[in-house]
Amino acid sequence: MHTDGHSSDAARRERMRALILAAQRQASDANRQPIVVVGERSPDVGSSAASAGVALLDSPAPVTIPGYQLLREVHRGGQGVVYEAIQQSTRRRVAIKVMREGPFAGRAERARFEREVQILAQLKHPNIVTIHDSGVAAGHAYVVMDLVEGRPLDRHVAGCAPADVLRLFTKVCEAIHAAHLRGVIHRDLKPGNVLIDPAGEPRVLDFGLAKLADGDPPSSSAPTMTATGQFVGSLPWCSPEQADGAAIDLRTDVYSLGVMLYQCLTGKFPYDVIGNMRDVLDRIIRAEPIPPSRVVRSSALQRPALRRPALRRRFGLQSRALHYGINDEVETIVLKCLAKVPERRYQSAGELARDLRRYLAGEPIEAKRDALTYVLRKQLTRHKLPVAIAAAFLLVVFGGLATSLTFWQQAGAQRDEARREQQRAQREAAKHEAVNQFLQDMLAKANRGEQGGNPNVTVREVVDAAARELTAGTLHYPPEVEAAVRDTIATTYRALGLYEDALPLAHDVVRLCRELYGNEHLAVATALHNLGTLLLYKGDYAAAEPPLRQALEQRRELLGGAHEEVAATQMKLGALLRAKGDYTAAEPLLREALEQRQKSPAEHDLEVSKGLNELGLLLRATGKLDEAGSLLRQALEMRRKLHGDEHLDVATSANDLALLLRDKGQPGEAEPLFREALALYRRLLGDEHPYVATAMSNLAMVINDRGAFAEAEGLYREALLLNRKFLGEDHPSVAATLINFGTLLLQTGDLDGAEQQFLDALAIYRRTLGDEHPNVATLLHNLGALLRTKGDYARAEQLFRDVLTLRRKLLGAQHPAVAASLQNLAVVLTDQGHLDEAEPLARQALAMRQSLHGPEHPEVAKTLNILAGVLRERRDHVAAEPLFREALAMRRRLLGDRHPEAAVSLAGLGGLLRDAGHPAAAEPILREALDIYETLLPAGHATSAATQVDLGATLTRLERFAEAEEILLAAYGSLAANRLAPSPSVQKAVRAILQLYEAWDTAEPGQGYAEKAEPYRTLLAPSDPPSK
Repeated sequence: MHTDGHSSDAARRERMRALILAAQRQASDANRQPIVVVGERSPDVGSSAASAGVALLDSPAPVTIPGYQLLREVHRGGQGVVYEAIQQSTRRRVAIKVMREGPFAGRAERARFEREVQILAQLKHPNIVTIHDSGVAAGHAYVVMDLVEGRPLDRHVAGCAPADVLRLFTKVCEAIHAAHLRGVIHRDLKPGNVLIDPAGEPRVLDFGLAKLADGDPPSSSAPTMTATGQFVGSLPWCSPEQADGAAIDLRTDVYSLGVMLYQCLTGKFPYDVIGNMRDVLDRIIRAEPIPPSRVVRSSALQRPALRRPALRRRFGLQSRALHYGINDEVETIVLKCLAKVPERRYQSAGELARDLRRYLAGEPIEAKRDALTYVLRKQLTRHKLPVAIAAAFLLVVFGGLATSLTFWQQAGAQRDEARREQQRAQREAAKHEAVNQFLQDMLAKANRGEQGGNPNVTVREVVDAAARELTAGTLHYPPEVEAAVRDTIATTYRALGLYEDALPLAHDVVRLCRELYGNEHLAVATALHNLGTLLLYKGDYAAAEPPLRQALEQRRELLGGAHEEVAATQMKLGALLRAKGDYTAAEPLLREALEQRQKSPAEHDLEVSKGLNELGLLLRATGKLDEAGSLLRQALEMRRKLHGDEHLDVATSANDLALLLRDKGQPGEAEPLFREALALYRRLLGDEHPYVATAMSNLAMVINDRGAFAEAEGLYREALLLNRKFLGEDHPSVAATLINFGTLLLQTGDLDGAEQQFLDALAIYRRTLGDEHPNVATLLHNLGALLRTKGDYARAEQLFRDVLTLRRKLLGAQHPAVAASLQNLAVVLTDQGHLDEAEPLARQALAMRQSLHGPEHPEVAKTLNILAGVLRERRDHVAAEPLFREALAMRRRLLGDRHPEAAVSLAGLGGLLRDAGHPAAAEPILREALDIYETLLPAGHATSAATQVDLGATLTRLERFAEAEEILLAAYGSLAANRLAPSPSVQKAVRAILQLYEAWDTAEPGQGYAEKAEPYRTLLAPSDPPSK
């Protein structure tokens, strides 16, 4: 313990007395004002000048901070003053903490302030306060943070059911675990430093005393008193090692979390924290906590009303095993956190969060995982009826034998089991300690900048260095520790999107586990599950299936069918089968996994949301869009409720629901979700990650759909660069982006570029997916569209027929993709004049679209337009016109007046009216279509030129020959100069020019118009009929 050597004993005792009084007030004052702003500690030990009896100089009037309008002072503490302010550029309400000046605002205080800014800047988690800005104004250091209006944790949970307390506390633990993964130890955890916002989400704040794991100077690792006599941390919640002045690590925060959880559940501390400083510190170091069930029971017995069943249910006291709110499992979790020796605690806040989730899901907790009777009891509780029947039968048949053997074996079995339990516990403790030390060493290197002396070392570089050290054999770990360390590195690589780097380590973990435990063991099953998952993400579907199937078989054998880990592997295998296109095999696996997870007692369970999302994706792929939409919406709502808006799961659900909404023809709803997903991935993962690339490509699709081709192209190109960097050339995600980009190039007239993208994607798909896969069918479909645009109708027709056959085989007869194939086959048959076959195909596609999507959908509008085009070619103008008009009206409603699809309907309707003898009505419609095309498409685009040809032919009918000539010659020039323009389009322009000059010569003979026609007459293909 460090004290001020220049202070007198009397002064030092007075400071200590003030600190104790402050601690007493903090621990017992239930009516203190809630903290309104995140970022400033509440008055407590070591931060309240008044409590410590130290007179601080009044701070000057509020400083002017450029870009912010200060509204009011909301808190004044020992370290600074906090103001509510408005950020002028965004009009966002924020909190600004300004460091105070005075005799104690020296270098140490400035360093502490700057450290808080540095730490908060690197912590990105929805349940940790976010820093937005920092700087110095008029000599005052300041930091700009979230403004959070809420109540401290202990006040918020007062009166809550235990299960609700545990659910909320799990999020707090996950936030602290996120800080630990960044090498940050909080050191000042207490209920006042966790605010619950109006949405019920916890926000961890005040990292002013935080410590970087092995990153601070050696002197900062232990002291409990500063030079001014202030305790570093908050005394009632500090750990034994803090109280004893020993070195601290991540497990120090675990202890403080245990004190907080104890306090939230019982309203009391685990031991007496009021009294003489020496006595309080001694109790923290040595006194065993009072079991929380005893505290709750003794308090509850003083309230007889709680014995009534209705009130017991109200307070969450449903189980007979509960002691008025806390059963033995919860007590075990709390007491494990409060172990005096760090090695006996949870080794990370993540482990604590995992055990809390297991308890809430009705699963065995890790703290008792090795107790055979405990695990059996949990399984028996979950399968009461079959176990009861079997037990009754066995009791009759084997009762006598069991009785005679029991006494003989009991003593020896108990000794053996106790010995095994002790050995297992020792091994697990050693393993956790070694892995914990390894993790801290990695983080310490990152914080000290030991990688080549670079202070800006990245997580990738640190993990690379750790992997090299492990591979070099300089770390001499026992095999079980080595397996755990390799698994940690592999998991980190996977989280970074570095699947190739993770793969050899994942294989090593499987090998080591098999050497340690044999082939049939839960550790082996887990290693196989992780390996299969990695291979799935890597895109090696063929290699991913065997380990996932082996993991599922082993988990079923060792855990039984109804187990969370079995459901997890079922879901992952189902996801793999969906990716492989085997939808029939995937669906029962995913439905069973979801049903198993929905049996969890937690109403909004994380694993249920995963099951909903995965099944929703499968149903989308099979064309069951309504059911898929319901599941995907549920998943997103559940994840927002579980995590808030800033979480990877929320980003994934937003992306997946947006895909479904685009399929359903709701781009206005889809685009904001795509944008939210991309922004979340960037904030949480950085700008370079495979998930970011996927989100970019998906957002580009909906942007491309509305005709913003330049914006979409930029996103596609960036997504391709990222995907190739992280995934290599042979990954299905690379192929998917190539297809999307190729479709854009096809739409904008770059046919050579589109063809190259499609062929590159086809090569990837055939190597990774084989020839019979829905994605391969989609790619071949797009190649058919490319051939049709080039005018190669015969080859396009054959490709469309092949794709239709393949899709019916893979997807069934009633699927949106089958309808798309019918549509395109009808179009290419119409191009060739095979109208008798084209019309029934178009009608079949329309009926299927209306059945699948309902009457109002962009694909319904497209099919109406196709059928109208067939009827126009059949000269059935009466039947075609209302279909064109219906398609146009629907596209305007769904897509907007200036969408390229609206222009397609306008051009079709205008051409029909001209053919039907109404050129005056056709002209404004064709001009509107041309204006849309010229706005959205590059200059000289073949589609714009084709519409110019239709407009010129219409002006010829109106005998406005000079206007028609100007437009037709410009259109022909564009088409002739574009070597990619299809020959039929060029020939149509030539025929329109010839018709113009013939009509003009008839109206004004002898003016040389017949001579102007001659050069164009020589351009007609031999098969074209002479113009009339």
